[in-house]
Amino acid sequence: MNEQHTVPQAGRRLIGLYPARYRELYGEDIAATFAEATEGLTGRALLRERLDLASHALRLRLRIASTDPAGRILAGAAPIALALGVGESLYDQAWYVEDVIRAVSRVATRPALAAGTLGAYAALVVPWIVALLCAAAGRWKPARRAAVLGLLAETAFWELILGHTWQMYGEFARIALLAALVLLAPADLVDTGRRGRWEVTGLAIGAGLPLAALAASDATVLGVFWQSVPALLPIWAFAVAAALLLAHLSARRPDLFRAAGIALGTVPWLLEQLPRRVPTVWAATAFVVLIGGAVALGGIIRLLRRAIDTEPAEPA
Repeated sequence: MNEQHTVPQAGRRLIGLYPARYRELYGEDIAATFAEATEGLTGRALLRERLDLASHALRLRLRIASTDPAGRILAGAAPIALALGVGESLYDQAWYVEDVIRAVSRVATRPALAAGTLGAYAALVVPWIVALLCAAAGRWKPARRAAVLGLLAETAFWELILGHTWQMYGEFARIALLAALVLLAPADLVDTGRRGRWEVTGLAIGAGLPLAALAASDATVLGVFWQSVPALLPIWAFAVAAALLLAHLSARRPDLFRAAGIALGTVPWLLEQLPRRVPTVWAATAFVVLIGGAVALGGIIRLLRRAIDTEPAEPA
């Protein structure tokens, strides 16, 4: 008897998402496993099993599964994108906190406005803090869910509060690409070991807090008020990511797929200033100089190390 006939119609449709060749080889095993895993389940538990099955099928069809090079690159990109997203949220604290302080001071006279401001602050900030804490603890799946929730809150904020104007296209593009990187990465390949946790935490703090300090102090950079440079946030994101990329490429045995993922994880911030021409040019130039420079310097270090390792020893 074909095991697949024991699977409900919804499950059979999900199994149909697998590539034909894979389904031909493993379809009955997948059907039997799915039927056993979902037996007696209802509601959220059943939905979770169906989403896991559909996710695995689509990863294989898109060739971004754990065994594919693209999957390994995405696994390197996702924590970088999440960390930089947290960093941007930390930077935004300089503006949010001012709004919150003003709202609290008006609780007595305008309670509805104060409540709305505090609610918006919580929606925009709390998911990213949770994402950072989960990532720092090595819990990638809840970190991913929290980050997506934060991105949805950002989208609602830009759309409902600021309006959908041509100036927001770059912000929406950044949010969409960042969400795609975080969601598409194979969870089992994301580095949740001690080194990976430290990297995510350090990158998030390094990307966000220095600019937040500048914003809070109204400081200048090279004598220029830093807010007059709209592309400073992505430029700084590229700088901290480039330092991490160089550290990876300088290792004795670098993981080139993960290194490529680090570079890919910064790409959403290339889109942030679209369609404003001058800031976009600045950001693109910084990406080429910083990320490209890290790749070039890492390659030079590898060549030098290889030359030193292969140099014959002098005779005694």
